[in-house]
Amino acid sequence: MLSSHAMRRIYWFLGGVFAGILGAALVAALQLLFLANFLVVDNEPQPSDAIVILGGDGSRLRPAMHLYDQGLAPRLVLTGFKKANWLRAAQKICPECRLAERPAVFLENSTDTHTDAQLSLQYCRESGLNKILIVTSPYHTRRVQFIFNDVFADSGIEPAVISSGDYGKLIPPGDPWWRHRQTLETLWLEFGKILYWELTPFMEFKKGEG
Repeated sequence: MLSSHAMRRIYWFLGGVFAGILGAALVAALQLLFLANFLVVDNEPQPSDAIVILGGDGSRLRPAMHLYDQGLAPRLVLTGFKKANWLRAAQKICPECRLAERPAVFLENSTDTHTDAQLSLQYCRESGLNKILIVTSPYHTRRVQFIFNDVFADSGIEPAVISSGDYGKLIPPGDPWWRHRQTLETLWLEFGKILYWELTPFMEFKKGEG
């Protein structure tokens, strides 16, 4: 028969296991409630030196053009796709945007969000820009903000992230996005990439290295 001391240790162990499970469930529930809202950044557009449109989703083009037409910046900077691909996408998705007639610069050697930020910073320095607006898809905005803020740190150049507002086939915050598999997968993937970026300070692309 177990002694009272041994029983107390068992109770403490089981209590710890239960508390751990309860804590993990609480964290998961909080993430489920707030994850979608956390991932979306949408700063108020302010007059800037350029509008940077990140490649990967042609739906970012029309909102960026709307900002340009409002006079918020005198030039466009497009990343990710080659110039010919951007022009084809614009003709198909937004023919009224008349991208070929706009004062646009194409940064063609970008392969991901990090190199988007690096090439944008290089262009800003070479062109003497002080402030840029960065247009991307809603659920991409939080990661873009983390990465651009890190890469642009101590540069004196201010990057402001603007949501395109276009969720496409994904479910926006406020609706039951957790019931939609593609949205759920997208959000957890974005959250995982943010954690990877923020929790690996030994990687060469961390703050101060960009």
